[in-house]
Amino acid sequence: MFADSSWSPLGWRPVFATAVQAATVSLLLLSGCQATAPAPSSPPVAPPPSTEDPWKSLPQEFRPFEVKAPRGGQRPSFAVRSVLREAKPGSFEVPTAEGTSLRVAAEILLTEQDVIKVEVHPPIEPTFYDFRVSIYFAPEAARRLHKASEQHLGEQLAFVLDGRVLIAPLINSLIDSPVLIANDFNREQAVRLAEQLAPR
Repeated sequence: MFADSSWSPLGWRPVFATAVQAATVSLLLLSGCQATAPAPSSPPVAPPPSTEDPWKSLPQEFRPFEVKAPRGGQRPSFAVRSVLREAKPGSFEVPTAEGTSLRVAAEILLTEQDVIKVEVHPPIEPTFYDFRVSIYFAPEAARRLHKASEQHLGEQLAFVLDGRVLIAPLINSLIDSPVLIANDFNREQAVRLAEQLAPR
């Protein structure tokens, strides 16, 4: 699931459905001139999900790597909130990197406690110079994010880090974990952001 953002795009992962058609063949037994009923067709069975590392085929320098939080220090606050077009009770303004602000709802959808892993993705093509950051959420939190994106289609969700909007994508499709952040980061910038988001 990718969506446009006021700062940077998110990487959404589209879900593709495969249509399977089942044909029933009736066999006529000539012996006794009796027709047998067609055997009941079995419903299509989806193949089990692949457990193979999708990045395994890439050279080591192109594979994503997990980033751990540095020892000591206070963990930055992180929250996902819906963006509002008009003021509501408890809503407030949050500054963006561009010097503007967004009004967000009082309700917090996800927090830093829901983050279970953060990875940095190196560029995989010579023409791509941006490093990206993936945020992995706990299963229950991922379900809440999926539901929130369903409820806020056509609206924005604000990912707020330490009181500033990190990204605020326009939700055009359902969001799943992990969430990919791309903003032309160099390696140092991507690692620094991942360290802030990584669980303690």
